[in-house]
Amino acid sequence: PPFELSHRVYIVDPADRMTPSAANALLKVLEEPPPHGVVILVTEAPWSLPVTVRSRCRMVRFGLLAEEVLVTVLERAGLDAEEAALRAGLAGGRPGAALRLDPQREQERLAFWNGLLGALARGAPPAAVAVEAGERFGADADEADAALCALLTLLRDLAAGAEGAAPLVAGGTIDDSVAGALPHLAGPALSRVAVLDDLRAELRRFNRNPRLAIEGAVLALAGRDLDRAPPED
Repeated sequence: PPFELSHRVYIVDPADRMTPSAANALLKVLEEPPPHGVVILVTEAPWSLPVTVRSRCRMVRFGLLAEEVLVTVLERAGLDAEEAALRAGLAGGRPGAALRLDPQREQERLAFWNGLLGALARGAPPAAVAVEAGERFGADADEADAALCALLTLLRDLAAGAEGAAPLVAGGTIDDSVAGALPHLAGPALSRVAVLDDLRAELRRFNRNPRLAIEGAVLALAGRDLDRAPPED
């Protein structure tokens, strides 16, 4: 119970890193929390939590922070103004990502994807592009996840630019041929982008092969159908 105030707050962050046994240990508390307790499970991937956990929680979505607000948050966390501005520009309004990311590595990922998407837009063989991406990002699940997140960020910025909005992350680094090919790369109703999001979810939730996830993302953007059996929950 709390020592002084009316409630005690328990925060699990990131909740999607819990092992199955850890998640199961929380079920009774989530089902019948004590009147003085508030349990907050923080995750950017709610689909990665077990259904038994999600069904016992109320989802609260937090919006992205404006870049100037995020810069202030990072400065209060001890970063100098230049570093805070750089991280805020790359994080796209996400304070957790801004604190965790390696700015140089993130810029390298965006530049690499920009080049590969440009190659696809110019008619490069999708299989060769997929293999190149897999060799670059498929070494482990964490790197593959970060790479897929960067790819989704780049596609989001392309979509924003197509609607006349300023890009959140990629800035002026987007290849003109990539921007012109967005309707083809994204597919009808952004269906190919949805496949990328599914691949990222499966990578984290079902421990899928990271290299195959990266290669599958490239092939999906190239319009190749992926023969994937739906994973069992």
